[in-house]
Amino acid sequence: MTIALATDNGNHPPASWAQATAQTIIDLGNVPAQRQAAGQELQANIAYALTGYYSAVLDREKDHLALYHDHCDSPYDVSKFVKMALIEITDLARDTPWETLILSEPWQQTVYSTIGDHLASAIHVERLLYGDAHPDNSSAMAYRHRFHR
Repeated sequence: MTIALATDNGNHPPASWAQATAQTIIDLGNVPAQRQAAGQELQANIAYALTGYYSAVLDREKDHLALYHDHCDSPYDVSKFVKMALIEITDLARDTPWETLILSEPWQQTVYSTIGDHLASAIHVERLLYGDAHPDNSSAMAYRHRFHR
């Protein structure tokens, strides 16, 4: 499944990132009609929960970009947020038709990676936008040039 987010000259809102992630980890494409409503409810609950993590990650990134001139040189640090999100998603799945799947180790590992990748992508976009807005910041410009030559 491919999901594209579009925006007009800014990062995507946390709710958009969260919805795209929820649609990726709870793909309802092959879910039978009689389970669609339950799947949509779970997906919506997961998106709502993830919105808070995207907000926290993006707010922290903006703060760090403003405070530390070389922040673009630092690694993405999302593991704490991913772990908390996965715990919350597991709790949301209890007593749903997806509980067994979501509690399985392969699903947990895959979704840990997916959420981490999506949060890192949100940080990446924020750093690129910061570079656009701060051409005098050598760290931000070096970061931009690594990805846009």
